[in-house]
Amino acid sequence: MTRSRNGTRLRADQRRPFPAAGPGIAGSGPGGAGAGVNGAQMNAAAYRWRAADGLVPCEPLDGPLLVADSWLVDNGAVRGLERHYQRFAAACAARRPATAGPAGVDGFLAAVRRVLPSTGRWFPRAELADAAGSDAAGSDAAGSDAAGSDAAGSDAAGAGDPRDPGIPVRLSLLVRPAPAPAPTGKLWIYHGPDPRRLPWWKGPDLPALAGLHGRASQAGADDALLTAADGVLLEAAYSSVLWWEAGTLCVPADGLPVLPGVTVSLIRDRAAALGVPVKGVRRHPEDLDGCEVWMVNALHGIRAVTELAGCTAQPGPATRAPVWRRWLESIAVPVTVPAIP
Repeated sequence: MTRSRNGTRLRADQRRPFPAAGPGIAGSGPGGAGAGVNGAQMNAAAYRWRAADGLVPCEPLDGPLLVADSWLVDNGAVRGLERHYQRFAAACAARRPATAGPAGVDGFLAAVRRVLPSTGRWFPRAELADAAGSDAAGSDAAGSDAAGSDAAGSDAAGAGDPRDPGIPVRLSLLVRPAPAPAPTGKLWIYHGPDPRRLPWWKGPDLPALAGLHGRASQAGADDALLTAADGVLLEAAYSSVLWWEAGTLCVPADGLPVLPGVTVSLIRDRAAALGVPVKGVRRHPEDLDGCEVWMVNALHGIRAVTELAGCTAQPGPATRAPVWRRWLESIAVPVTVPAIP
């Protein structure tokens, strides 16, 4: 166990190690195996949460994702971290209420700050997952009868989830290397049925969305645009989609099944501060002909769409994106580490 400068004993989660020093695993999703940070080959690091021990380095943990949230860490700075935390905590509370509290999500997220790397470019993912049959089952599982008082959501820490009694869950963190930022991208229009089951929560639909993203890559595009049954555009597999109609910033209309994007919320707040009108509308991909179109997510920020593959319409020049992109990059702030109790 490491000691701080004043002699205080630190648990593993009370330090900020460089992830490459942790268990070497292949990254998954954006920023996967072999992604470079300043030209170097980096590995990811995985941690599991135990209330008594904090975040413990581990090998990758299996189990269906119930909730997930990811954000970009660039030399120790993050944009919108509190919003990512709030979205993750709200989704965990909705899906597994027994994971709330200092022994669960609150303690886990506080510990995450301490292991986020201070150098390099990384894309961590916080996870709440079904631990049944995974390495996290038993004493590592939040909500497991065998977890005892160390588990978030165990009988000793409160009560089991009334909607999923007896099903253990676990909280974990995967710190993945992030690829270089991309200022532009191509969208491939997916014309099939919407494969998502829970579009308002990030996590449970990631396997299906990864499949669509792979198909977009095979088509030479950077992401897949989903549409509703009536053809109205929704969002991309890994990105929100925004566009400009004259001087109005447009987003999918309220009530459409889209993930509440953190980066979108930051952009909307900036638009409000500048007096730029924002309007929720229902549009088909063909309606975007000549419009400036953006793909927006935490990893790449704002990417100007240069092509709509599989569509007769094509986006217009991206005259606003460079300025907005520079602003978005400028609002990243260093991660604050909570005081050690």
